[in-house]
Amino acid sequence: MAKRCSSSRKPVEGAWVELPSAKRAATVLAMLVVTVWALGGRGAAQDNATFAESQAEEARSCGMALADLKARMDGLWPAHPENIEAMELWLEEARGLVKRLPAHQRALADLCSRGRPFPHTRDRDLAELKVEAAALAKGLASTEDQEARQAAEAALHAKESHISILGAWIECERQYEFADAADASRQNALASMVYDLMRFRTDDQYRDRIRSMEERLEFARTIRQRSIHDQQVAWNQAIASIASEDECPQYNGLQLKPQLGLVPIGPDADSGLWEFWHVQTGERPERNEKGRLVPTEDMGLVFVLIPAGTFWMGAQANDPEGRNYDPQTEHNESNDHGEPVEVALDAFFLSKYEMTQGQWRRFTGTNPSRFDPGRYARSWSRDGSGGDLRHPVEQVIWQDCTDVLGRLGLVLPTEAQWEYACRASTDTPWWTGRDVLGLDQAGNLADAYANEHGAGSWRCHEELDDGFTGHAPVGSYRPNGFGLHDVVGNVWEWCRDSYGPYDLPVAAGDGERQVTKFTNRTVRGGSFTSPASPARSAARSDGLAGIYLSTVGCRPVRRPAG
Repeated sequence: MAKRCSSSRKPVEGAWVELPSAKRAATVLAMLVVTVWALGGRGAAQDNATFAESQAEEARSCGMALADLKARMDGLWPAHPENIEAMELWLEEARGLVKRLPAHQRALADLCSRGRPFPHTRDRDLAELKVEAAALAKGLASTEDQEARQAAEAALHAKESHISILGAWIECERQYEFADAADASRQNALASMVYDLMRFRTDDQYRDRIRSMEERLEFARTIRQRSIHDQQVAWNQAIASIASEDECPQYNGLQLKPQLGLVPIGPDADSGLWEFWHVQTGERPERNEKGRLVPTEDMGLVFVLIPAGTFWMGAQANDPEGRNYDPQTEHNESNDHGEPVEVALDAFFLSKYEMTQGQWRRFTGTNPSRFDPGRYARSWSRDGSGGDLRHPVEQVIWQDCTDVLGRLGLVLPTEAQWEYACRASTDTPWWTGRDVLGLDQAGNLADAYANEHGAGSWRCHEELDDGFTGHAPVGSYRPNGFGLHDVVGNVWEWCRDSYGPYDLPVAAGDGERQVTKFTNRTVRGGSFTSPASPARSAARSDGLAGIYLSTVGCRPVRRPAG
């Protein structure tokens, strides 16, 4: 009887089974040298035991090739022209591997037909899935509404994909009895190879691997045309306006060049700062009759060009007439002398809003948020609207944000960039002033509405009422002087820096604190569960970078290209 290797992890809907490492394999070149037996050729002329070993070696080679492709795929970001050649090579090799899958499947089926299979614990699950797929197919045949038909087709495709992979996994674990022990070894190797290839062909957190790379390559080939060549008039206007000290004195004559992947959409009606659409993350944002942007579920990221400047970071509680006076100042908001520190920053692009669930889902194919549209209670908002994809993405750890933003050519803001942009040239505890009452309709904090609708043990400000218990759709409240929304509350926002004292030096240009002894990362801005004090401009907290919290999200930064 052939002994199957087994795994403690079982496949579930939408998830992969992790097989033992011994079932992974080798290089692209070795995989492309496919055995003639697998194609139905000279297997009978070979010694069975020797050929079984060759099959096992090929399976190992296949796994190593797949591991190499997966590792290289992760490195082929962002989807910019400099990566086109490497993407093309990757696709050529990946297609070569997957092209062999039908031959291996036929060889496996032929071999299994000569053995006696034993039942598997998941056979019934597979049969039930096939019944469900048949029902979906029958319903699809009678569906005429186009939107309903598209949804049914997507559901059927997902079900069929799951059936294919579960079936391959079952065959990889199923025990067979063969007359020849070498056939058992061959069946083991072929089943592993088929499973690994099927998994590679369809499994990826960023959708189907090959299709995902094809889409990435297409975007890389067209991004310059879409964002620069087709937008030359808009870029000429933006560059001239930003450089003009009469039109845009905030920028001090900044000489900006066209930015790959961004499109100018004009200055904000109130701040006068220029704003830009990030084309890879969604549809072009539109302005209302007052010239203000209206966030939608399908809107891409909007970046504000923040002017260069020098500011005092932190706060002090010693001198009411001194800079950044704040009686609530904590010990970690100043240097060893209890004073704020001076930081100089270059110009940078900062997202006007917290990154939304829609933007995250469009790029990654997933929505990690605890309070997604399906789980956001209507009672948590005064208008009873419930959740939608305009809400900020949350329950994302620091590394998630760093990885996803990196693939988009973006980064997290440094603490200095965050506070500078939050203050927007103010030196008061909040950008709204010194009084908590000034925060009314400026952010989403624990308030009277939250206290009435399930806030529990939160410390709420009864004098404030923002109309939400949970997080609100981005842009629901008035912006600060730089046109940025939700820098007070809604969700905490990850910063790039490790958490460290203000006596440590910072990097030139972006102000990243040079921390070597601390591993926690900094979060800023407070959240919908916070009172006003943690949402002060100088307030800072250290967050455990690996803990998923429904109160923490991100606000991306883009470095200007020179």
